[in-house]
Parts: sequence; structure tokens; C-alpha cells
Amino acid sequence: MADIQPYNISVPQDKIDILRTKLSVATFPDELPSESPWDQGPPSSEIQRLTEKMEDLGLEKWPGSFLEVLRILPHLQIPASTSSPYPSFHIVAPSLPNFGFSSGVKKRGFAMAQYAETLNKLMLKLGYNEYVTQAGDWGFWITRAIGKLYPKHCKASHLNMVAANPPSLFSNPIEKVGDMLMPYRYNVLQSTKPQTLAYGLADSPVSLLGWIYEKLHDWSDDYPWCQVGGLAYNPKDLENVPKRWGRTLGSVVYEVENDSGGHFYSHEKPDLLVRDLRAMFGRGGGAFGVVNGRNGYT
Repeated sequence: MADIQPYNISVPQDKIDILRTKLSVATFPDELPSESPWDQGPPSSEIQRLTEKMEDLGLEKWPGSFLEVLRILPHLQIPASTSSPYPSFHIVAPSLPNFGFSSGVKKRGFAMAQYAETLNKLMLKLGYNEYVTQAGDWGFWITRAIGKLYPKHCKASHLNMVAANPPSLFSNPIEKVGDMLMPYRYNVLQSTKPQTLAYGLADSPVSLLGWIYEKLHDWSDDYPWCQVGGLAYNPKDLENVPKRWGRTLGSVVYEVENDSGGHFYSHEKPDLLVRDLRAMFGRGGGAFGVVNGRNGYT
């Protein structure tokens, strides 16, 4: 791996100008009649409203990014002290390869094992021979791969999306399969014909906005997104399995079932995620002291 270098976010002004021009001349489709506003996707009126805001902000991102950690940083990066009731954490919030500001991988075959290898090498390069992880969504699978491939370095994980043994298909199998696949049909196109989808999403910021906003709406617990081992189960997450299935993932030392919350845990419920990490890794927690020489207090 190359030497660690400082990175400054810099977007050429001409790119920003083009983005704002596209937003200002966007053409919106007619809104389709439906019994519920979101039955057939994001309402056109909502996309128009958010497009106007984007013209001012010039921001867009795929659901889930390093930015989500900003809401928990002040609570986790407190000064380490033996008298503190809470542990202090060093936080590394990477942009995954192919996401955010990280480089894209164009060669076929870059999958979970390669993501895991890249992130483990990053942690070692930063000087963390042992570390713990926290993740959901795509990060759930990557974190599982890191733990499996590099148990010497990855000592524990907190997961806010739990994908375990699948439910039984004995009762109404056809309906059950359809229900299981429904939230993931977007991924069929992304996985099988990514180049086709890329033309629209790369060229049209409004197209990208609609594609993302649908996920932010459907995968969260009614959170107003654009208005201005431990396991955490959230009622509006994509995966909702009984806790006994989650326990098949390994040695579960912390478990919580929340009354509210969805897929974007650190952004929707930062206070609950901070609670989880403090309880799991703090004094008396099931993962206290798993990282040799670093317990969060000294």
C-alpha cells in the first residue's frame, strides 16, 4: 500500500457550474396517480423540491457514507481518562473503494474479500494492529469478511444490520420469496447492467437524486432526511430477523432491539449508536479490552 498522504477535497469550479446548470434546466415527469404517494417511487413534487435545494447546496451522495460518522464523533472522541464514565475511541471512517472520494475499481472480481483486504491494510498502515469495527448495509458483509479473514487484527464488531439464517419458506413460499426480493430489485440492475444505469446517473443529477432519495425514504424510520460481536435491531431496517438467528453469526456479547430507527443508524439515531458502543466496549461491556493495550480509558 502507498504511503499515507493528506487529502484535500477539491471540486473544480467548472464541474460545479455544470451541475447547477443541469439542475436548473431539469425536466420532470408527470406525477402518476396512486393510492399512496410513494407507491410508484419518489413523488415528482418531492424531487422538484429537493432539486431546488440542490441548486443552492450542490450536494449529493449515495445512501451511506463517511459523512454519517460526523454525528457521533463528538461523543466518541472524548479525552481518555481513568475517571471518565465512557471510553474514548480513535475513529477511522473510510470511503470504500468505488464510493465517495476513493478511486474506482474497473477490473472485475473486486468483491468482499478485496474490500476486506484493502481496509485491513489501511488499518495496519495507520498503525492499528488490532481494532474493532462498526457497520451496517454493505459494511455488514465487508465487516464479516474482515472478521473471518483477519481475526488476528479485527477483534470485535458492532453491527446495526443483521443478515442471518433466512426465514422459513414452508408457508406461502411464492409470496415470501417475492417479499424477500422486493427491497433488493434495484440491486439486480446495479449488479447485472451497471453500465446501462451509469449513463443516466452520471449525466443527470436529478436522476441520481431520485435513485438515492427513494432509498433514504424507504429504508429509514420516517426520518426527515432532506428537511434542512454486538447487534442492534431497528424496526425499519432492510433486514429484520429474530434475535436467535442473529446469534448464529458468532459470539454475541451485546444485543439491543430498538423501538424506532431504520437503515441509516448513525444518522437517524446517533445517540443510540453511541449508547451501543459505550455499553459494548466500555467498562463491564462484553467487548471491553478486546484490543490489546487500548481500553478507551488510558
